[in-house]
Amino acid sequence: MESLFLLVLGNTEISTVPGISVAGATPELTKLTPVADAEYLFHEKPLTIDVIPVTPEGHPTPAIITKAARELANFPVLVVRGGTYLAPLVPHVHVSDAIGRDFRNGPALPEFGEIIKRARLFGEELNKLPIKELVIGESTPGGTTTAQAVLWALGYDAKTSSASPNNPQGLKERVIGEAFERAGIGKGQLKDNPLEALRQFGDPMMATVVGISLGFRKSVVLA
Repeated sequence: MESLFLLVLGNTEISTVPGISVAGATPELTKLTPVADAEYLFHEKPLTIDVIPVTPEGHPTPAIITKAARELANFPVLVVRGGTYLAPLVPHVHVSDAIGRDFRNGPALPEFGEIIKRARLFGEELNKLPIKELVIGESTPGGTTTAQAVLWALGYDAKTSSASPNNPQGLKERVIGEAFERAGIGKGQLKDNPLEALRQFGDPMMATVVGISLGFRKSVVLA
């Protein structure tokens, strides 16, 4: 076994902002998308909910592509709970159950340090397996918005994509602008303090991937 695929699951309250995420039929259902995606990889349909996640327009989760690839190539999958509302009903590694907060109201991830520490330990243990490469994927509704917020804080003039063909970029920017105003910072002001950017605007998936990547000393591919 040369490669191992990790699916890191995360939730953020940002996904429940109306219109910002289509990773679920409704904003409330985005809370269940990560665990449903993980369960769907191993079963004919998710166990937590009885249908595969869809967008408000009825388009199915991208997990169908991962599932098809896994069935074709038969590669090993390990699910990692970085921080979700519920635990997936499949075997998984538990890092935390911390949810990313709505960063307009306060720091998004006060627990970032503990999450990174635990995930790093996990990454270090993976060095003992006969694998040369980790391929890390994720399921995090609202994650393109948290990613854009962190990138802006670090000084990148970035625009992230969306699961929707109609990317709600204007809404993302308004929400991020409110968060920056709350935190009292402007674009690029945290370029020398990436962990503070993660604490203020990130999500548990990000912290988990940071920790795993720090601990695993061989090749890491962010899928």
